[in-house]
Amino acid sequence: MQQLIDKVWDYALGLATIDGGEPEPEFMELVQQNIRGKVSDTEVERWIKERYTVKE
Repeated sequence: MQQLIDKVWDYALGLATIDGGEPEPEFMELVQQNIRGKVSDTEVERWIKERYTVKE
């Protein structure tokens, strides 16, 4: 299971890089914590939504 999580994050971060983006250090730390099982997928999703949702 751990290998799958690593591969999924590798793929996702690779796509972001191809699109010309560079993941923020704070996000990279969150990813590492998720890989180690210290932060849930839900917490990562919440962080992304809070950070990147456009507020009207």
